[in-house]
Amino acid sequence: MGGRRIFGDANRVGLGANFKKIRANDYFYIDKTSFIEHFLSDTVEVSLICRPRRFGKSLNMDALRCFLTDREDSRGLFEGLAVDASDAWGRLNSAPVFHFDFKGLTAEKHQEQVYDAISDYMLYYADSVANAASRRRISRFLDGGGSVTDGLRLLTEAAHEATGKRSYILIDEYDKLLLDEARSESYAEIRKFMTYLFSAAFKDNPFLEKGLLTGVMRISYEGLFSGLNNIKVFDVFSDSRYCEDFGATEGEMLELARLCPIN
Repeated sequence: MGGRRIFGDANRVGLGANFKKIRANDYFYIDKTSFIEHFLSDTVEVSLICRPRRFGKSLNMDALRCFLTDREDSRGLFEGLAVDASDAWGRLNSAPVFHFDFKGLTAEKHQEQVYDAISDYMLYYADSVANAASRRRISRFLDGGGSVTDGLRLLTEAAHEATGKRSYILIDEYDKLLLDEARSESYAEIRKFMTYLFSAAFKDNPFLEKGLLTGVMRISYEGLFSGLNNIKVFDVFSDSRYCEDFGATEGEMLELARLCPIN
């Protein structure tokens, strides 16, 4: 751990899931960057990590985004942490990374919200795509003429055309809207949209390096990914790979108590 301020303060000022701000502002941080090594060294192409709320899923995902993205230099954020001494260090800032937070989606505008988020990323690569056919598909999508459910796959294609690299897709709280609308009339339409979106992004996508989703709902319950054969679920009952990467262990809590005694 490092820093001088208690990690809880970071949550109060809205930094709870913002890895860069926590590190830059010198807050106490329980070093969970071994998660990055565990994720990158796994041969699984698409991972779904299921944990209860407030287990650090969003913070770990943001740390992974900061580590992998080739759009910024984040070396200073990770020096001295566990990942610094791991085999994963060579992949620092090495690839296009597309991070989506689905907890803010609404039943009324979820397709529009997903389209806007994908378009924001796609605009960055659009002018660097040389292939004429790809340029046409990208332009059609950005002009509102393409299918939103094809957007994630098209985004990875655009990034590959522009950089020659395969992308990482990170989706946080993939199931939040589904849980919120489980008993509503819009549930079936939302579920159908998500199924097509994820299938296009994660199934047989040659432009995808790895995918990661987090949520609280097991895949077997929702069945959104029944058409995929490259996804693996890691939950609290069966996960030995990430068991100490989320939440706080007894030893970590004791160390926090030692560093931050209550007067």
